[in-house]
Amino acid sequence: MSKIESRENDPNAELRSFEPLRVTLALGALLLGLLFSIH
Repeated sequence: MSKIESRENDPNAELRSFEPLRVTLALGALLLGLLFSIH
């Protein structure tokens, strides 16, 4: 229980969990941009 509470109180915990999603979205946008620029 203590780990869950500390994770909820830690403001950086959510940022770390969302970081991979932002990276994948950025890479996906770059790949789409390259594909559209080629076509």
